[in-house]
Amino acid sequence: MDTKHVVRSGGSIDRDASIASFTAALELHIVEAETEGAVISDAVAAVFDQYKGAAINMPALETFSLTRLNVQPETWASLREKVRSFVRANATDTRSAGGLFQVKKGSGGGVRRWADTPADSK
Repeated sequence: MDTKHVVRSGGSIDRDASIASFTAALELHIVEAETEGAVISDAVAAVFDQYKGAAINMPALETFSLTRLNVQPETWASLREKVRSFVRANATDTRSAGGLFQVKKGSGGGVRRWADTPADSK
């Protein structure tokens, strides 16, 4: 059991202080995760702004996005996976499903931003 947020007072566990310690750590984690997601979203959007209407294969999209994030070698792999996860989590098969991206595999495939895709595309 992880006890780093357990606060002791007079030899006993202080329940209220422990809950407050955990709550503060949880709130910080949520803010950091949301900030990271927003930063990744902005980087991916910037790539599509530069290559408006293009279908970009996933490895290229990851690389272009990570370059915009000024990622260092030691964090490249983990952030590459986060960019990939962001794109996949926001991809839908149809525009009406409300996703940001369309992902197609194979020849002529890649990732497209729905906002840059003509309305008659599926």
